Amino acid sequence: MTIKNTIILALALLTMCMLATSCSSEDNIVDVPHTQQPSVNTIAFTATLEPKGDNGGQTRAITTGKDANDKEILNVAWAADEEISIYYQTATGYAKTMATVQSVDATTGVATIIASLDANTTDGGTVKFVYPASLANVTGDDIEETKLLSQNGNLTGANGISTKFDAATGEGKIHLNGGTALPTTATVTNTAGTGNVSLINRVCICKFRCHLDAGSTLIQDEFRNVIINDGNGHTYTITSDKPDDYGIGTRYFRNTDDIYVALLPVSGKFVTFYHTTSGTSQGQSVQWNYLHLSPNTTLTAGKFYRNIGTINLVRDEYNATSYTFKDLSDGSITATTGDFIYQSSNTATANTITVTDGALFTLYNANISATGSAGIICEGNANIYLKGTNNVTATSNNYPAVKAGGSGKTLSIQNNGSLNATGGRNGAGIGSVYQETCGNIIISGGTVTAIGGYGAAGIGSGNQGTCGSIIISGGTVSAKTGEAGAGIGSGWGGSCGDIIITTGVTRVTATKESLSPYSIGKGQNSEFLSTCGTITIGGTIRNQEEFTGKTFTYQP
Repeated sequence: MTIKNTIILALALLTMCMLATSCSSEDNIVDVPHTQQPSVNTIAFTATLEPKGDNGGQTRAITTGKDANDKEILNVAWAADEEISIYYQTATGYAKTMATVQSVDATTGVATIIASLDANTTDGGTVKFVYPASLANVTGDDIEETKLLSQNGNLTGANGISTKFDAATGEGKIHLNGGTALPTTATVTNTAGTGNVSLINRVCICKFRCHLDAGSTLIQDEFRNVIINDGNGHTYTITSDKPDDYGIGTRYFRNTDDIYVALLPVSGKFVTFYHTTSGTSQGQSVQWNYLHLSPNTTLTAGKFYRNIGTINLVRDEYNATSYTFKDLSDGSITATTGDFIYQSSNTATANTITVTDGALFTLYNANISATGSAGIICEGNANIYLKGTNNVTATSNNYPAVKAGGSGKTLSIQNNGSLNATGGRNGAGIGSVYQETCGNIIISGGTVTAIGGYGAAGIGSGNQGTCGSIIISGGTVSAKTGEAGAGIGSGWGGSCGDIIITTGVTRVTATKESLSPYSIGKGQNSEFLSTCGTITIGGTIRNQEEFTGKTFTYQP
């Protein structure tokens, strides 16, 4: 029979969840120290836990309280009869045991915890703690992440944060008395390296409210769920189970509801809050996404943010079932429908975006400086939905910044963000590669600035290249050749299809250089034949010779 010696371990909870995030300054976030944070004190193998909060509660369940300045705090405490998982080192590997909170002194907060360890325990070996034991995974290293991904927005209750998500973990050393046994009367001195352990919560807690902002459209400001993507590969769905006003079921979240969420920590990530719902637009069923974007966010374990306030979820007219968030800082991306492509780093990246045929995706705050290729490569039909400020540059000769799909395909650029596209020598800003063919280009919204390389159009074909029709029906567009091409149209010795600029635009400006014959239309000929189709502006067909000036501006 294995000889075991009963010892009294000393543990305490260092802190309970508080959430810290560096969302935008508009969020007015305040990092609030936990009231009377418990410290670990391992003297004589007794567990000392200082009273937590104003009520000195004897339950681990979280409650809200007030500090001396009448600010909201979270109160937590040990719960009698609750178990802690202990994973400790033995001669044959790690062993696991459970320590039970035997009692908690209501006045002092001292918890008595008893556990049995194997006689083969390694003197000075590593020991891991997870409190409560129900939230430990099989190794004891971490809380199970999957448990966090579905929450109800409640702080307490059967499925609230206090019951399911407030795990604390720690690591320390086990020291034997004399290095040979663990007698029940053993005493450990309270000095560094002799068994002290700090347990700190794995998660953070955030309190906020949500408001659905549909612009000028009136909507009912209620929603079943809020989805949070933390930029670290985790997507949390917070679904309301609040009782309805009749006591017979559940209701949606309202903009007056306080929502609590437990999140794993992140550092400097792009965090998004969003809600997806269906609706009708111009007689057609659409999917609307309501977004709040928070770049460069830090969520610190063991922190509580009480003053995030109201998250304003602004309706995005983009029709997609849901978003898949992809960070361009992590590497080159293949874009498919529903992707929300952003860049968390502030510096330019050489990573590129390859767009699959038919994809509709969102581009947000990208800063691409591509070498040996275009920055955005469309393999076929592509729809780019602009948000924020995007800069795309091709640094190598012959490549456009944004390469449109091949003959018969269409590149569409829309929404209210901006795009600055600068092609390499011989490559268009937006359009074709040197001596290659691209399809149609449609710009229906946003602020778009396109600069072609030497011999290429700003929007249209590259040097000796071909593009299809160019249609500009919305937004503010400025296009300029590097030299010898048109601002909008064909490059040197190249060709393009019809050029149409409608009255829906805010302003369109096309600029040529000294060797360029026209600001809109054909590029310089040389021994090749540079051509373009019909030019229609504001519903009127225009003559090619109307565009011989350096700059042409249309502002209906």
